[in-house]
Amino acid sequence: MNSDHANSLALSQYMPYMLVNLAKRVSDACNARYAAPHDIGVAEWRLLARLGEHRELNSRGLGEITFMDKSRVSRAIKQLEVKGYAVRRVDSNDNRASYLSLTTSGRELYHRIVPEALDWEAEFLSALDVREYRNLLQIMSKLESRLDLMDEDIAE
Repeated sequence: MNSDHANSLALSQYMPYMLVNLAKRVSDACNARYAAPHDIGVAEWRLLARLGEHRELNSRGLGEITFMDKSRVSRAIKQLEVKGYAVRRVDSNDNRASYLSLTTSGRELYHRIVPEALDWEAEFLSALDVREYRNLLQIMSKLESRLDLMDEDIAE
């Protein structure tokens, strides 16, 4: 093997590229299937889903648990508030901190979309048999753990 070939990259076979493309396609398909018909975007849906799991969340931490940057979270929060799906409460002990929760209409929307989301997921995953699904979960967990170790190495 010559050195030029050893240093070349077939982007279509480069795992990080393949994972990003798959994630983007999944996100777009989910958006078309249940977010767009309900007039909410991907970022709004992510926040709505997280808030549907919890009674109230610190708005500062939403970016971290949804893997979105601060400005995208801020815009999505604003849209959820404007549409009447979420309400913000300022912490009485710290005016800089606020908490976000779903309104009654936000919770109703969450409960309408969840069955659609679960149906989409089941249809998508029907391409895998039970063994493949378990293997996929195990592989994803291993890769997440490896990333954690790699992030620790960078931080040191």
